[in-house]
Amino acid sequence: MIEILKEKWIKTSLIFVIIVIFLLIILNFLPNREIDFCGDNICSETETCSLCSNDCGCGSGELCSNDQCVFGYETITNFTTCFNEFTVSFTSQDFQSSLDIIPKCRLLALEEIGNIQTLSLTADDEEKEFLEIQELKYKSDESYLNYKYNAINQLYLKYSDDQNVNYLELIEDLKSPFLLSSLENSLYNHYQIKTKYPNHYDEHTEELFQSTIIEYEKNSQFLNKIYDSFKDYNYKYFLQIDPLNPTVDEISNELTNNLLGNEQKIKESLIKFVRNNVKYQFNPNWQTNWVSPPTLTLIRGTGECTDMSVLLASLFINAGIEDVNLCFVDTQGYGIDHLAVGVKIVGEDFELWDPTCNSCEGSAPKTSKFWKVDCFDVQEYLKKPLQRCSDQTPFNECSSLTGYYCKEGELIANCEECGCSNEAICYNSRCYKCEEGAKFVEGQCIK
Repeated sequence: MIEILKEKWIKTSLIFVIIVIFLLIILNFLPNREIDFCGDNICSETETCSLCSNDCGCGSGELCSNDQCVFGYETITNFTTCFNEFTVSFTSQDFQSSLDIIPKCRLLALEEIGNIQTLSLTADDEEKEFLEIQELKYKSDESYLNYKYNAINQLYLKYSDDQNVNYLELIEDLKSPFLLSSLENSLYNHYQIKTKYPNHYDEHTEELFQSTIIEYEKNSQFLNKIYDSFKDYNYKYFLQIDPLNPTVDEISNELTNNLLGNEQKIKESLIKFVRNNVKYQFNPNWQTNWVSPPTLTLIRGTGECTDMSVLLASLFINAGIEDVNLCFVDTQGYGIDHLAVGVKIVGEDFELWDPTCNSCEGSAPKTSKFWKVDCFDVQEYLKKPLQRCSDQTPFNECSSLTGYYCKEGELIANCEECGCSNEAICYNSRCYKCEEGAKFVEGQCIK
């Protein structure tokens, strides 16, 4: 009897132990929302690397992006600190300090770029894409800093205290390839990220992009104001044509690479791109507005007939199209009201390419055969010297310097034509003024 009881006790005990263990296992896998919290070292279903990095933190060489751990790039320099130091210095107008900081920051950016390129050699496809984005960011920053360095040297220090600015010289400085191309390269790299990798385009990148656009816009607006001060008001349209612009070059190569030798297909491909990527914005004041350079028109995605024609002409010339013209058009018979691109065919005949006509089946509206057109070859027009003397006086006009006349680019004394100031006497083309109590007699002041 005792043996039977003992055997049942053992069986009962074993069954009880098994049930307890089974229940503990079930409880262990059941979510306990009451005790689940960030910092309990358990990455639960409700937590992600974004919501709780303590519990769901990413491993070495990874970054948290869109709630997931992905391959990441860890910086090897203190570039960001250096860039911020430059920004503070430049904003406070301590230009000399800015000049000292910029080379250090550029060197750090180049180190980062070199490291990224080394990592790319052994990275998989997903990692290479991420590294390419980081490389574009550093390249943009490095180009921007190079622009700032040249801008400080050529503009801020050179013209800050100079009241008598030589505008012809200033134009050369503003159009300098060392200056403008650096800014365009910076924009180009940001533009690449924004168009190719929109999911990785964060707020910080957008802020830097916008600040670079503002710099580019200021530069362009300033150029336009200078052009408007010249007697030739059309000059500003031609000077904004830029076939060597990095963005223009990239687009042109991409669209025409497989069309070599087929000029008509090349032109059709390029105008289709402009029409599809830039929305025409009509403005009755287009002739007095400033003209956007190609990169800015593409970034904005909108433009007037001037902006779109400058972009199209730049693309045409880059693609090797010859005899590219800007054509000033009278569409209604009431005077010039439109700008388009013309390509010379024979003699004075031009094939018109109107980038603003999105509904056109061909290169221009059917009504264009009735338009009155005045076309100017871009390359030839840019060879023309600006019709100004050194003090910015237009050719064959009196200077702001009293008694002087701008004769075909040379300032000459000509008070007979331009007069003298009060109490001054014109003698042999020059103005003379004697001291009080003295008389002017045949070129001399006699008391």
